[in-house]
Amino acid sequence: MRRVEVLTALLFVIAACGSDDTEVSSDRNATRSEPNAQPSGATAVWSVDRSDPPTEDSESFTALVTRLECSGGETGEVLEPTVSPEDDRIVVTFAVEPLPPGDYTCPGNDERPYIVELGEPVGDRELADGACLSGDAVPTSFCVDGPVRWSPRPAP
Repeated sequence: MRRVEVLTALLFVIAACGSDDTEVSSDRNATRSEPNAQPSGATAVWSVDRSDPPTEDSESFTALVTRLECSGGETGEVLEPTVSPEDDRIVVTFAVEPLPPGDYTCPGNDERPYIVELGEPVGDRELADGACLSGDAVPTSFCVDGPVRWSPRPAP
């Protein structure tokens, strides 16, 4: 059983390596929901596009979204995220279109840029990946440093 856990962790580390994809998706009507709500579809994780990070005044930001599961290197279609504003953070949770049945390799899935519309300024809140708060992404290398993807405060 331990060997399976190690291999699974290794595959997710490899999957963290993506390619640069210039196609950008956006939906100005991101779903608002209860905190930590999970959108339907396959689990995806995200990071902030470091070439254009948000500021405290930002009402949107670009997330780089990656499918969690093996899919032959392709993240696929990114679904509309759920955006759950809280007092100290904004939780953004992504999903991607489910894959058809079949076997898939794990060369590392690409990152898909997606403009997330928050509907309000970030302010002094952190941006957190909802997939790293609960669910199958939590024990993976994508979430090893926790759910926070951006903070207005400098890292300690």
